[in-house]
Amino acid sequence: MVDMIENACRVYLGGQTTTSAISKVFLAVGVEAPSVLVECSAEHVAPYTRLTWTDYIKAGVHPVDAVNRNLVVGVDLTSNAKNTHMLGHPLNVAMMFAKFLEDAGSAARCVEAFHQIVSAIDNGSAWGRNWPEASTVWHETKHYRREDRYSADRFHEDVNWVCPDPDPYGLSKLALPNTTYMNFSLIAWYSTGALKELLNTHMLSGYADIVRAWNTMQLAGVQGAPELLDKAAERALSRFWEEKRLRYKEIAYLLRVLPHAQAASRIQSAHGTKALFGLTLKGADSASMSKGLSALAQQGEYINYLSSLYGRAPTVQELCSLRAKKLVEILYYMPQPLLAEVLEEDQAGERLRARLLREVGTADPTLFRAALIEHDKRATLDPYPTFNEPTGGSLALVSPTAGHNKEWDAAFGELAIRYRGAMAFRSKLEELLPNKYIRAAATVAGADNPNRFLINILETLPEWPEVAALLKGFAFLQQPLSAEAKE
Repeated sequence: MVDMIENACRVYLGGQTTTSAISKVFLAVGVEAPSVLVECSAEHVAPYTRLTWTDYIKAGVHPVDAVNRNLVVGVDLTSNAKNTHMLGHPLNVAMMFAKFLEDAGSAARCVEAFHQIVSAIDNGSAWGRNWPEASTVWHETKHYRREDRYSADRFHEDVNWVCPDPDPYGLSKLALPNTTYMNFSLIAWYSTGALKELLNTHMLSGYADIVRAWNTMQLAGVQGAPELLDKAAERALSRFWEEKRLRYKEIAYLLRVLPHAQAASRIQSAHGTKALFGLTLKGADSASMSKGLSALAQQGEYINYLSSLYGRAPTVQELCSLRAKKLVEILYYMPQPLLAEVLEEDQAGERLRARLLREVGTADPTLFRAALIEHDKRATLDPYPTFNEPTGGSLALVSPTAGHNKEWDAAFGELAIRYRGAMAFRSKLEELLPNKYIRAAATVAGADNPNRFLINILETLPEWPEVAALLKGFAFLQQPLSAEAKE
């Protein structure tokens, strides 16, 4: 009877050629899946099926075990818009093993595989039909997404998953000679030397990159990030500072993330239009603020736009140092919260009105009448960067972007549950069904859309009620991960 059931299962498995079905065979029999499929006349499919690291983990199979069996293992080193390709990044998987499964050995195998994969790409063996002689197990048995070879850094992308620091889990930092294949969300893996090389090689193009880098480094627990980013901000600032057409907001934001003394020194030496940046710092001294107000007053139609860049409210004395005609425009466009602060100073209203009266006959009547009252034409103050005032030359973050580590924990915690669950399922299934062909066919046929013909045959097995209960209890193993379902 068992022989008849096995023959039926072999015939059924011979027609299972989809990636989904083959993944279920791996779930049922582990790394024996290819031999099972070949023996069932699916040899034209099994050796060439491109299962990814994520597919193997979900099936309870370590990807290194798969590649050691000469199986094709897809490796995605970049991320898509929702980062789901990063589910299978070897370093993320290594941290999954170390943090959630307390399996240092499996984690170390992932790290070693990552080194071998990078070596394979660097040697020019990624993507192509003419493979060189294999010096590592990954040369002839892996596929990569085409862009991984050319632009795998994606250094400036928004990152949703920030990998934890590997040090507490006994995993060594990476001192890679080439950091191209490191996604920025994996920044915690960099050694200090590699991190310096990265920040020197991959220019942080502006303020947004600096903030993204800072938040990510904070979440990843990177040590010494402020000093590294100070230098990156200074390089970016120097580039913008020399451009003929100034990018005012970009420069103002970069000045704010630099150590105060460094930013103040640059502002103090500024002349002409650049003197305007004297009003952009919270800690601006009176001389810089006065120069900034004077430069702002020369901006004509751009006063409204640039009035969003105040770092602090000017004092009445600083305002009264302006020519009365220019003071009208400065006060008219000043953000309402700052004007309210100015007017709290003793006798501020009287002193400013006295100054403005000098232009009562020449100033624009609309601007003159509304210079000290609330109206809807005032500039909106830009948010100050999420950094506290620097102390001792380093930056202090008010609060990192919330939720990124939670997102990583949720994604890879679920992946760890799937890995452990898949192994438990396979172990129990083997106890119930020692025959690997019946085991594989039962898992594929009893999935979401059961094959009624084969199920009728399998129901003749005395163990079937327990097998059916097992399949139902572990049905979650055949569902997409939460991160995959969001795509």
